[in-house]
Amino acid sequence: MWDARDDFLDWKPKPFSTADRLTVASEVLARLQARYEDRLAAVALEGSTAKGMDRPESDLELRAIFHGDVPHRWYAFFHHGLFVGISYTSLAAEEAKAREVTYTWPVTGDAVWTARVLYDPVDVYGSLRALTAQALFLTRGPGAGIVTYSYLRQASEHS
Repeated sequence: MWDARDDFLDWKPKPFSTADRLTVASEVLARLQARYEDRLAAVALEGSTAKGMDRPESDLELRAIFHGDVPHRWYAFFHHGLFVGISYTSLAAEEAKAREVTYTWPVTGDAVWTARVLYDPVDVYGSLRALTAQALFLTRGPGAGIVTYSYLRQASEHS
């Protein structure tokens, strides 16, 4: 007997190339710029596409940073069949996060370094990277600062 769950279990995402994902990212960026104009401070790709590790079934993750007070939220949708997620956040929230090194940093903290910046007219990501480097140096001490700087420099060269 047929069960609707069987179709769900066999579902696979539509495959996209990196170039396809970058095209979608450009289209989404254009819509963000048109809608938010001067309130938009920066937009960057994150995740596997930003790191150059994406596969045909990968999604597209974006971070949109805004001037002023914006509640953090995550918005997900399909664009031409590609799953897209956008994290909306304020510049103040991102600066606060960059200044803090917690136990989750090894898993989540590298996003500021591995992000592929799409739009950043005032060098928001440069400032966030400087704040993060300072926080890491202060948290880990001078000896770790050399290793941290080396790692962060390599990561930023790939973005």
